Amino acid sequence: MPCPICLPDVEWLETLYLLGANKVFLYDLQVHPNTTKVLNYYREAGFVDLSKLTLPGDQPNIPELTHRYLKERGGYKRLNELIPYNDCLYRNIYSYKYVVLLDTDELIIPRNLSSWKRLMEVVVEKALKANKKPRTSFAARNVYFLDSMQEAHGFYQDIPRYMHMLQHVYRARNYTKPGAYIKCFHDTQRVFTLHNHFPFSCLGKGCHAYAIPTEDAHLQHYRRDCVGELRKTCENEFKVNTVKDTAIWRYKSQLLTRSSRTLRRLGFLWHKARVS
Repeated sequence: MPCPICLPDVEWLETLYLLGANKVFLYDLQVHPNTTKVLNYYREAGFVDLSKLTLPGDQPNIPELTHRYLKERGGYKRLNELIPYNDCLYRNIYSYKYVVLLDTDELIIPRNLSSWKRLMEVVVEKALKANKKPRTSFAARNVYFLDSMQEAHGFYQDIPRYMHMLQHVYRARNYTKPGAYIKCFHDTQRVFTLHNHFPFSCLGKGCHAYAIPTEDAHLQHYRRDCVGELRKTCENEFKVNTVKDTAIWRYKSQLLTRSSRTLRRLGFLWHKARVS
């Protein structure tokens, strides 16, 4: 049997690789040993930069206390998250043109293009045509791929069940509101401080984001349910009106091959995965 804890990390990292990410910067705050094994594998391969993370000051760094502290004090959790976001930015301003902040249940997927590089060439040109002012960030709009949406239609026999993102191809027809729950490509020469969803401050005459048209790309957000703030409207706005979206299947063959190979090498997959 494959290891359920480490599999999403492998699928997510391999998809980022196929999208053309040069490197993934991750921060280790008391993760599961199997996840550490996966991350060390990709670090040795040169694709992941892994940094240990502790809470600053007199905040608890004993695993059981840290988990409870961050769960019960959401405001402090958000403040602590700003440290790795901006550390990643400052470490990479001379190495990369763009940085992207993503959670492991999210992917920015081009709709009709194969890579982030080509996507940015297209959206930068569109932004310049719309307005000549320099753009500090390029925002992908959020759309939900909830578990219940796929469960209503069943799963695909030619895709292993542990490949969560490849299996879940039913999403909400409606996007969340413009500017809500977005994730961005940030220009490292223009943004100054970062939040999870947008820049806090920028160099020059303020921050100017460009909303990537949804026909070019969007943020695929894989969750069990909507975020807490949207629970009251989730059923009518998102769950009852779904569409099949197989854009991620563009990478299906390579993703299955690469993921199963990595899982076998790490000893998490003990049978040969079916690949088609």
